[in-house]
Amino acid sequence: MYSSIKNLIISSVINNKSKLRYSIFILLTASLVISCVKKKEMNDFVIDGEINETKFKNVILHTNNTQDTVKIVNGKFRFKGEVFHPMYAEIKLIGDEKYFPIFLESGNLKLKLDSENLEKSVLKNSKSNKEYNKVRALREDDTLNTKLIEYVFNHPDSYVSAYYSYIISSKISLDSTQILYNNFTQRIKECHNGKWLKESLNKRHNTQIGIKIPDFNLIDFKRDSIVYSELKHKKIILFDYWASWCVPCIKSLPHLKKIQEKYADKGLEIIAVSYLDFNRKQWLSAIEKYEIKAFNNVAAQFMNGKIENDFFEKNFYHNGIPFIMLVDKKGEIAGLWNEYSQENEDSMDRVLKELFNE
Repeated sequence: MYSSIKNLIISSVINNKSKLRYSIFILLTASLVISCVKKKEMNDFVIDGEINETKFKNVILHTNNTQDTVKIVNGKFRFKGEVFHPMYAEIKLIGDEKYFPIFLESGNLKLKLDSENLEKSVLKNSKSNKEYNKVRALREDDTLNTKLIEYVFNHPDSYVSAYYSYIISSKISLDSTQILYNNFTQRIKECHNGKWLKESLNKRHNTQIGIKIPDFNLIDFKRDSIVYSELKHKKIILFDYWASWCVPCIKSLPHLKKIQEKYADKGLEIIAVSYLDFNRKQWLSAIEKYEIKAFNNVAAQFMNGKIENDFFEKNFYHNGIPFIMLVDKKGEIAGLWNEYSQENEDSMDRVLKELFNE
């Protein structure tokens, strides 16, 4: 059975009594306090670091959504914090674009940084980091991710497996990703990367042809509302995920303009979704520059983390931009196209002709 699954993944709490009760209460309370202290100690980490070059003044520790910066004094530095389970992190020297990837876990860790070649740096006392380095080595000649997928499947209680399963999920099928997730132990499913993977799976299930999209109320670039209930059953909607810095996205705009001219009077609404533009000003400038005011222009999220409309990030999956999603009048996804190509444009034209009964 394992073999067939692996193959599928790869292809595609009176006085004496009162005193007794009181004593028990004291003991239970003391036990709880001690256990909490021990639990906290188990989550604490310390990284004592050394660096062979004194020209660098500061070093950064990046984790999921946090950044800690400490000073380097006489070639030494220290990071302290809490980590609830082993997790991917990065060490970066201020003034150097490169970084040193590690797997961070609780305990007293020792780090020796090689400023000339960060890849030669060494982190000691982290079992997860040893595993992480082992898996990294597997990937060197694993262009199809065959060895990596096999490792992830054979190590379902590994935080490193959880990290890599999320990394490769965009390169394997939805069914294969689901099998990897289902195979994980409960604690791995509940860790950060396990939750990420589950969220990604949910969005991939939602982003398939024939699936109905949920209702939405979007705010456009003029601060006006675009309400789905006013469009459903009346309009065919084309969502175009793009960004002003994305060259393939810009290349796709002329074709979308032609579609707009041809089908607008017949019931087509194009909603151009800005995804990770640098800021609102740049986005608005791009709308003017590329003459797409005729589209319904909305922003999903900017690079500074500000979210304008969370509808897209909560509900749909896309592997890069440009990404186009076509929704028919029944509210069902009728077409999906990732990346810019003539083949995708031709396919889009065929689907539109069918939807408009041409």
